[in-house]
Amino acid sequence: MIRVYTDAAVAGNPGLAAVGVCIVTQGQQEQLTAEIDVLCDNHFAELWAIRFSLQYLKKEHKINDMIFLYSDSKLAVDAIRKKYVKRNEYRIILQDILELIEECSFFECEWVPDGNNKGSDHLARQALQQLKRKGLSS
Repeated sequence: MIRVYTDAAVAGNPGLAAVGVCIVTQGQQEQLTAEIDVLCDNHFAELWAIRFSLQYLKKEHKINDMIFLYSDSKLAVDAIRKKYVKRNEYRIILQDILELIEECSFFECEWVPDGNNKGSDHLARQALQQLKRKGLSS
C-alpha cells in the first residue's frame, strides 16, 4: 500500500508555482518536489501535483500497488471523482490524471484538511522559495 500526499504552492494568480509530494510505503517516506514551468493558478498547480505524483509512481513501477492519494484541494479531488472539471485549462491535465488512474490496480483519492497535509505543504513552499530565488538571480 502506498500513501501519497500532494500539495502546491503558488506566488500570484497566476504566478510561479511548485509542488511537494510525500510518498509513504511500508513506513519509508520519499519526498519529491518539482517546479511548474508555466505561470498558473493554485487549482492548476494542485492538479499538476497529482499528475506529477502518478507519473513518478508509474516510472518507478509502483502503479500496480494499492494507491491512496490525499490532497487538500477540494476542486482536484472532486474533479477526479466526477471525472469532470468546468474550466478548459484544467481539462487536459485532468485527462492525463484519469488515464494514469486507469493504469492503477487500485486508486482512492481523498480530500484532507490543510493541517493533515503539512509534509507536502512544507515541501511545496520550500520548492517555491527556491524557484523565486532562482528567478531573482537570473
